[in-house]
Amino acid sequence: TEPLTNYNIIAIDQTLPNNSSISFINTNVNRFDVRDDANVSGLGFKLGTKSNKYQVDGFGAYSHKSLPDDSVSNGYRYAVNVAKISGNFKFRLTQLVESDKYNPNELGLLFSPDEFTHSLSGSYEQFKPKNKKIQNWGLYTFSQYSNTYKTKEFQYFLTNLEYDLLFKSRFFTFFFVEYKSDFNDFYEARVPGRVYKGPGYIGGITGISTDYRKRLAADARIAYFDTHEFDMPFYEFKFFPRYRFNDHLSFFYEFIYTDDYSRGYAGKSDDEQSIYFGDRKIYTYTNALTGQYVFNQNMSLNLKARHYWSTVNYLKFFDLNNDGYVVPNQSGYSTNNQNVNYFNIDMVYTWRFAPGSDVVLVYKQAIEKNDEIQSASFFR
Repeated sequence: TEPLTNYNIIAIDQTLPNNSSISFINTNVNRFDVRDDANVSGLGFKLGTKSNKYQVDGFGAYSHKSLPDDSVSNGYRYAVNVAKISGNFKFRLTQLVESDKYNPNELGLLFSPDEFTHSLSGSYEQFKPKNKKIQNWGLYTFSQYSNTYKTKEFQYFLTNLEYDLLFKSRFFTFFFVEYKSDFNDFYEARVPGRVYKGPGYIGGITGISTDYRKRLAADARIAYFDTHEFDMPFYEFKFFPRYRFNDHLSFFYEFIYTDDYSRGYAGKSDDEQSIYFGDRKIYTYTNALTGQYVFNQNMSLNLKARHYWSTVNYLKFFDLNNDGYVVPNQSGYSTNNQNVNYFNIDMVYTWRFAPGSDVVLVYKQAIEKNDEIQSASFFR
């Protein structure tokens, strides 16, 4: 069970002239026994020009973790952005650094540290098109190049392009394409010092939205991505209809179907000398129904029921070589397929009793089935 623990967050934010600001945040976790204690401090800034045309912003953080054997682990991260933030044409240039020991996860979330990444994004938006049927349109692009920070080894290159179009009828559509290079994954092997060299992909997403001002409206999206190595591509279909009975009562339905063919970690030998990967077919269905009742401008009630079902079927297995590439498995390794169900009910009551002041009551019920049934609920 969780020992007696203190979780503490302090945040200070000061607004400055020219849409500028400076902020400080500290998160601290103190366990009053032999388990880990952690502290993370961060400082952020945003500096804008008087014309509000350009901006420089950044954030830096330092993490300190005390381990049960009295050793410590310290790490840091920083990100710096230079951007043009107004006008039809905008851009943002970013440098991100995360040391290999940076760890905010006691009271935060970071999937993988040890990163040295450069990103460039740009956009051109037309707010007054000459076409009388078009409200506005925009063209957006993003590119990112990433290495490990400690050893400066290549991780991946990614670039994408998106076109958005909004008609005066409030019908919206978009087109998105993305390319990712072959990559080096230093975490999927689950053994320090081992790397998995995986294939890149290319694909796209397109979608539409109808007029939200009408009682009945809907969003729909289709995604398709393919690699040069796998036999089967990735598909995804999303459908989100909504219906507003009146100004108080609305219902929202969400359906997502995913057909994914992927390759990843499947297991390893006890001595960690043999690492096994598997090609798997993953089918995922998500169904969710949300009801919203708005009593007035300061009070609302939301009730959401969500069912998530995913099956993982392994098709073939591989051995991960020391060079990072996979070869057909020779030892006869196999692992079980997975069938996972989650059913959640969430009810949220919100009351804004004063400007910037809320009372929120949340009830959650969760049921999980994965070879066994576990249930839990809590009231907060």
